[in-house]
Amino acid sequence: MSIRFPPKLVPGDLIAITAPSSGVPQHLHARLELAIKNLRAKGFRVREGECLRTQHKNKSASKTSRAKELMCYLTDHEVKAVMPPWGGDLAIELLELLDFNRLAKTEPKWFVGFSDLSTFHFPLTTLSGWATVHGPNLMDLGAKELDPTTQAIWNILESDRGTVVKQHA
Repeated sequence: MSIRFPPKLVPGDLIAITAPSSGVPQHLHARLELAIKNLRAKGFRVREGECLRTQHKNKSASKTSRAKELMCYLTDHEVKAVMPPWGGDLAIELLELLDFNRLAKTEPKWFVGFSDLSTFHFPLTTLSGWATVHGPNLMDLGAKELDPTTQAIWNILESDRGTVVKQHA
């Protein structure tokens, strides 16, 4: 299987934010707002999922709701990237509910994150043929200043075919 790279992100693109594992509880909404503000400052449009700002017993919502929302965003042609806030503990519950055959027939989009989100990277790549980014979670992008490693995510997401352009000093 060949790996299909999503198009690079450009200002005006839509980034969907959903929580397929842990959601963002109320006391961390200010940090979430900073991350969303930083995305908008780069010129991206943002769509928040219903599972994003909730948290109950280690998960954002029921596994059916989380899977449905994730599939909706992964198959929506207008969405160019899916950026969950972070991982958690229960992403594994969604695997049997996701249609990786359908995703193999869908134009790829960037799926970004790590930790429990790694549960999705492997099947998205091996079963659906998508290139993904095992990198900073959305909540990492909510810092007032990004460290160089976190900032480097944009070298991938905003470059042609996902290749990192070497910068000369």
